[in-house]
Amino acid sequence: MKLKVIFMGLTLILGSNVHAKTINTRIFELFDSHKEPKTFVESTADRMVYWIPNEQVELRKLLELAQNKGTPIRLKVTTDREIKGVTPLSTEDAEKYTDDLMKANASDAELIEEHLEANSAQEYYPTVLSSYARAQSVFYSQSPLRPRSQCYQRAHVWAHNLYVDQGLKTMKVFLFFTKKYIAEYNYKWWFHVSPFTYYKNDQGLGTEIVLDRTFTDSPLHMKEWTEEFMEPGMTCPTVDTYAEYASNQWSRYCYLRKVPMYYYQPLDVEALDHQGRVLHGFISSQVDQARRKNWARRRNWNRRRRR
Repeated sequence: MKLKVIFMGLTLILGSNVHAKTINTRIFELFDSHKEPKTFVESTADRMVYWIPNEQVELRKLLELAQNKGTPIRLKVTTDREIKGVTPLSTEDAEKYTDDLMKANASDAELIEEHLEANSAQEYYPTVLSSYARAQSVFYSQSPLRPRSQCYQRAHVWAHNLYVDQGLKTMKVFLFFTKKYIAEYNYKWWFHVSPFTYYKNDQGLGTEIVLDRTFTDSPLHMKEWTEEFMEPGMTCPTVDTYAEYASNQWSRYCYLRKVPMYYYQPLDVEALDHQGRVLHGFISSQVDQARRKNWARRRNWNRRRRR
């Protein structure tokens, strides 16, 4: 085994012959398994949950240091998501690195504030479709998009397309997997998100229907959709704030947080709940980023923005 440790330089490589890939990321959170002798590592670059054996004490110290400093790093990970190495990005690469999830569009802060002020009086009413058949038509009207993009990027493209092309105002549902679920089932994600809307049932009432074009073959009712990702028999309660999920990681396996279509990623939801930052429209840079991650043609996006 090859072992290279440079603590102050933030470098540790274990096992030079391990089949692995590399990923540039920041560390969102580290936590102990409570079931196995391992530590889980939540990545901000791809919403994946990686892990290290507890005996790798120095490796954990490096990861904790990177998390505390917000340092972008390069992870070497195996196919079963074990971290086998940590190296720092070069100064030049670190300066260029932007993490889609943690960035939170900080450069657009002024734009967001101006946008909110201009739209502060608006209310949000999601579209209620006429029937389940109409929901099916809406579902199949959208491309599955690039499967290797992130779920929040695909969800944003779908929501924006449906609004621009069909005038539909959808919602987003964030499915947050708790530490309890990740630890007990070695689960690979810490959240998933998809657009959803409503359709009129036989009683004329609105029924929730999820439009997850990547992971389902048809529109699904909310419980059916959560069952695609959870173990049998598990239910995911809906919370009113991000904090309810964040502070109850070991009491339930999952939580749902439902917001209007304008909210791009978990940090936007957290800003809504903690800071009262209510969005009344799409932020152009977020839609632009989501489209680029799905290999959309730039001229098509520019044409949509001019409408």
